Amino acid sequence: MKRFAVVLSVIILILSTCSCGHIAETKGTRVYKEDYIRKYAKTFDAMFENDWKVVATEDKYHDPEEICEHVDTRPQQYMEWTIEYHDGNGDRRLFTFDNRSPLSGQIADYVRHI
Repeated sequence: MKRFAVVLSVIILILSTCSCGHIAETKGTRVYKEDYIRKYAKTFDAMFENDWKVVATEDKYHDPEEICEHVDTRPQQYMEWTIEYHDGNGDRRLFTFDNRSPLSGQIADYVRHI
């Protein structure tokens, strides 16, 4: 488990310099197009020692409520993936993430809650 934490920390550090990309706008909707599975396949291979697979892929649409005038409340169209891997104890785990924000932050949030 320590090895996993060290590898994960290094990967988060590397990914923290990456930003989410390929954002377009269609009729007032923010459309996130980046394929995180393709972009980060080698990262997942390193994190999970080539023992991971995509178990779900979903097109998502989110229309947030307006909180205040300073917050971007445009609707969002994005992708969400769930991958399956086995942790250091051999237990099956699922990690769900999307392409609206940098992967590094999503990994950090996930690790804090496992």
